[in-house]
Amino acid sequence: MNGSYRERAAGGSVRALCLTPDETLGGREPAAFESDEFSLSPVADRERMRRDALDADCAVVDGTNDGSIEAVEALLEAHPTLPVIVVGGSVDLEARALEAGVTECLRDETLDRNPGLLEARVRRAVGSARASEASRPRRRGSRSWAAFYGSLYEVSSDADLEFEEKLEHLLSFGSEYLGVELGFLTRIEDGTQTVEVAVGDHELLQNGSQYPLSEAYCRKTIETDGLLGVHDALAAGWEGDPAYEAFDLGCYIGGRVTVDGALYGTLCFADTDPQTEPFTGPERTAVELLTRWVSYELEERHTRERLRRKTERLERLTAVVSHDLRNPLTVAQLQLGLAREAIDADLEALGHVADAHDRMETIIDDLLWLAREGRDVGALEPASLAAVARDAWGTVDTGEATLEVTDREVVADPNRLRQILENLFRNAVDHAGEEPTVRVGPLDGGASGFYVEDDGPGVPAELGERVFEPGTTESDQGTGLGLSIVRGIATAHDWDVSLTRSDAGGARFEFTGVDGA
Repeated sequence: MNGSYRERAAGGSVRALCLTPDETLGGREPAAFESDEFSLSPVADRERMRRDALDADCAVVDGTNDGSIEAVEALLEAHPTLPVIVVGGSVDLEARALEAGVTECLRDETLDRNPGLLEARVRRAVGSARASEASRPRRRGSRSWAAFYGSLYEVSSDADLEFEEKLEHLLSFGSEYLGVELGFLTRIEDGTQTVEVAVGDHELLQNGSQYPLSEAYCRKTIETDGLLGVHDALAAGWEGDPAYEAFDLGCYIGGRVTVDGALYGTLCFADTDPQTEPFTGPERTAVELLTRWVSYELEERHTRERLRRKTERLERLTAVVSHDLRNPLTVAQLQLGLAREAIDADLEALGHVADAHDRMETIIDDLLWLAREGRDVGALEPASLAAVARDAWGTVDTGEATLEVTDREVVADPNRLRQILENLFRNAVDHAGEEPTVRVGPLDGGASGFYVEDDGPGVPAELGERVFEPGTTESDQGTGLGLSIVRGIATAHDWDVSLTRSDAGGARFEFTGVDGA
């Protein structure tokens, strides 16, 4: 980065951006207005303009294009002290642009007569902004931009520090640079905001603090495209707002933290005292850099965790293959030897061979699923619980068992949902007696989820939640993998699954956190 518009004098080389979807300004190419020390770079879309403005002296907006006033307002919201000049447009648009805070409006016909006027006005606007910045009383911030940026690089690249340690340092550096007392990272889940890492002595903003999102400044941050900056909460109309009443923050600036494209939480800086001026471009850049760094680090940690889980699955696979698969194979070899010795006298031995081979096939199928599919799911879509249950029932050898289903719509990967039900149906047929009744339906009391239960003897108390661990089984013929697969698929959907007893005393599996259609 070559430095912000405050770091270059208006009398030297000046770079301006030109927001113009058709890459013209007043019917001319932007290059027609350039000189040896004045560049005018065309930008076609608003988001890129907002981002690239961090490295520009001034912005020029073509007022003749649709949406130009909205682009101006968005640009000034992101960069309040950036000089902005609007060229062309109606008298009404000029009035709205000046009200929004642009530096100047120029008519197309004026530039037609004097193309060099644009450079002169840009230089004047940049010089005025720089003079205003120089005369503005400095806030409490004790770190310069260079010092902050150097600290960011030094700490973020320190391999000896854990993520939380790095973040604490950077929150401190950011607070010093912004001239505020508080810096914190939050996690937002199910309408609740939790402070994960914090610096500062605000009693409600400490590590582990929780509060409703409806009472937090961050409820508006997550709805904002970019950063939410409030330099004087009372002047901005926050009096009476639940967030202001709860936390009494006079100023605040924060941004969204995302992981793999999904909202994780927010990174924020605040103080109980207001600021005298809006947060400047470099200050907003500092917060944006930290927000992006935190998002990147959390994504990396998420990726490492996924790799760790995959490694554990492969290790479990190796353990099961080396033990559980070898035993039925040994049985098959022994029984086959007996069959060869007495093929005409004892054909029952061949039946044992077939049984052993069947069990090996089941184990292999389960192992292949664990190794290849693991905890991944495909596209989620509304699905009929009853329809999926009946499909699954038809693929399982259920003997004399009976299925009873109460329908509800669930949002799931239908194929993985069917695998859950198939495994639970096999479990019921194997353990719930000769003629069990298996029931599937929604949870009572409006809870978000569904259950699968049977009327058998239930799971022994000593097994409990261990039934979800790979290799745990009550039967010599079981693989001990079916319920592990069930929990893996549930986890991939962000569901929770628990084991309890049905009213009839049998096993009951309850799935919660399930979205309805």
